[in-house]
Amino acid sequence: MTARDLEIAVNSPGQMFDAPEIDPFSENTLEILGMSGLAYITRQLQAHRRDLKHARLLVRMPSDQITPGLDRRLADAVHRYCRAKIEDNEVEIHLIRFRSALGLGSLMVIVAVIVVVAYFLYTGPLAEIPQAIQVAIAFTISLFAWVSLWDPLEALIFNPIALMRENFTLRRINELEIAVEPNSPATSADGTATSAHVNSADMIAPQQG
Repeated sequence: MTARDLEIAVNSPGQMFDAPEIDPFSENTLEILGMSGLAYITRQLQAHRRDLKHARLLVRMPSDQITPGLDRRLADAVHRYCRAKIEDNEVEIHLIRFRSALGLGSLMVIVAVIVVVAYFLYTGPLAEIPQAIQVAIAFTISLFAWVSLWDPLEALIFNPIALMRENFTLRRINELEIAVEPNSPATSADGTATSAHVNSADMIAPQQG
């Protein structure tokens, strides 16, 4: 392992993609959180920007889970997952924009009709009412228009951002070289060797120095 490597510890190759049952008694972060390995890495990379040039994704797991050629098979699986997830997110972004634009357009038509009707009422039947009441009606119409248009406008502008950030991170992960190694041995308090398989944000956080 080099200082630039991203390290993730799993109990099996499938745990990179399938979230395990939540187990607060486990020493493995993925099992404590109930997250898959790739979901954890994606989240950490979004929280901690770092230079991934020349970095590897180092997947550690029990030695009995490592079979010949696992590096290549796992790398292919990770790349397929990243490509499929990116495509799925792009479809979701398109749907969000389409639905939001459709809703925004429909509401703009409704608001425009209300404004036109209000204009004719102001120049006709309501022309003689006190100015304070006219201002109150105009304010109510403006408030209705703003509240009605804000939700689809917010969805159109802001809702795709999280998916776009995820796609950016997945593309970075997809470019990484992937290596598989057995869990690192750790030394317990009595001096005996144990199997270390604890994930930490420090493995993915920006390296110092």
